Amino acid sequence: MTENDYISVRDVMTTDLQMMDGLATISEVLMMMRSENIGSVIIAKRDQQDEYGLVTVGDIARNVISHNRAADRVSAYEAMTKPILTLDPDMAIKYAVRLLNNLGVDTALVTDKRELMGIVTFKDMVLRHPV
Repeated sequence: MTENDYISVRDVMTTDLQMMDGLATISEVLMMMRSENIGSVIIAKRDQQDEYGLVTVGDIARNVISHNRAADRVSAYEAMTKPILTLDPDMAIKYAVRLLNNLGVDTALVTDKRELMGIVTFKDMVLRHPV
């Protein structure tokens, strides 16, 4: 790999972010996931000192469906992962992939000085990694 092959998280992140309030029901989260064809929804901060959360299809499977809970009676707060891992936008994807792998997660938010910029997944990074 040469210096020209350097690819940062910023280069592969998704900036079209889908965000909901933590009081939304899992039914509402699923409706957004289906309409936007996405696998995760960011849960907004309640205030400046709060952290972002994330509801993924895996969270819904583990925390709602597998426990036979009614999706219209479970809030995003009850099913989400929080806090969610954040990455610097200028981190090289080779290190970001290694970090996500070491932590056993496949999605991270991208922030700069605590400001949300995007979201990135293993898939985003692996498919763009130089061969």
